Amino acid sequence: MSQPYLSDSIKEASRVIGKTWPLYSFVTSNPLTGYEKMPFREAVKSAKKHLNAGIFPGAGVFRKALEDGEIDRKLLVALLEETGLTGTPESYLNLMEDERLGQDINPTHRLDTIMAKWLAAFMDEGLAEWEMPGKSEGFYKAWRNLAAYDGELGKVAKREIPPTSSKALSQVLEGYSKEECTQIFTHHLAALPGWTGYINYRVETNTPFQQAYPISLEEYLGVRLWLARHLGAPILPETQAKEDNDGLIELQHLWLKAWERSWQ
Repeated sequence: MSQPYLSDSIKEASRVIGKTWPLYSFVTSNPLTGYEKMPFREAVKSAKKHLNAGIFPGAGVFRKALEDGEIDRKLLVALLEETGLTGTPESYLNLMEDERLGQDINPTHRLDTIMAKWLAAFMDEGLAEWEMPGKSEGFYKAWRNLAAYDGELGKVAKREIPPTSSKALSQVLEGYSKEECTQIFTHHLAALPGWTGYINYRVETNTPFQQAYPISLEEYLGVRLWLARHLGAPILPETQAKEDNDGLIELQHLWLKAWERSWQ
């Protein structure tokens, strides 16, 4: 993949993450800023798909609001019937309660843990007792210089690792189409949205730490995808035939609308 295509794919993929401000700034951070221009239901579906985010209140919250009269029962029933849902509100609450979030096995847990360790070491802003060596060379080069000493990676020689992040990505992504590369980038950026959102923040604001110790989404992806291949973790996310959640999202949206209209 050529550099222009690489940059375009990373830029397109980065829409799934927002910007995460540093905790010490006391600025409220919205990790879903990348979804602000999308229609609400489309944004919800995308956040669920990429970030496994639960946007709507849980069934227990809806149940209590109905019992307390915060949701007008007649208004709710009318909204449900408008969309062809003729069951009782309780039957739909039971359906929502059957939804189990977060039970999927994370096939990249080991990769996520190792990446978080390296990102924490590199992106420390003066709080650690020992500073990661070579940070001024940038994230990818600093990691490459030290990877051989990471016992979690097994036997790794520096010469096995490409000298730059772009060469690492070209090597790992050889044979994938541009569309597949965008899917790959989206999946791996969304895997650690807090960290990648903070990288976004540092790049866009060009903080003093970013100037002294540069990091970019390309460098993050270069390290992560090389490690993924080295560890045998999935590169391209599997397109499993999962149960379609569109009906559930529509149902949750109707309950939320009923609650909002009740307040109005």
